Amino acid sequence: MLVRIVASILSIFVTVALCYPVRAQTPDELLQRSLAKLRVPELEIAYSLHPTVCSIGREQDQRWSAACEGVPIHFYRQITICDPGPPKQCGLAPANYTFCRSFYWDVDASGNPSGSFGNRQFDSIEADCMPKGTLNSDRAEMAIRGIALVPEEILDYAGRYTGKPRPIK
Repeated sequence: MLVRIVASILSIFVTVALCYPVRAQTPDELLQRSLAKLRVPELEIAYSLHPTVCSIGREQDQRWSAACEGVPIHFYRQITICDPGPPKQCGLAPANYTFCRSFYWDVDASGNPSGSFGNRQFDSIEADCMPKGTLNSDRAEMAIRGIALVPEEILDYAGRYTGKPRPIK
């Protein structure tokens, strides 16, 4: 009899836990949950190094809205630029290479992100860089924390960096 009562209580607990998602307690917790669900490693790195790079707030209709503006994505990537060849030849990006984006998304009470347009989790646009640190200081801090750069290979068909325009096949 006691086993049936315990099984019934556990069954109710599991049903409630599965049907009602965990809600974030604070706006910062909500932002952190949504960042993890976006699956943009450069954005997570930027936030871990500089929490003020992102913000979260309530809209007039009580929805939560988040933004990370001017994130210097190139700070957190190991960028290789390749002449597609033949033969394919690769090298590091030039020192003046920059790539910055701003990210915007809505967040529900459980930290699930959604973009304003279509079925994407977020909206982003290329933007002016607004770094919170320097390339060298951020990479040094990443090394201390054991955070690896995100690998990125760019095939330069236009010849913008390699000086060898190639037809796209």
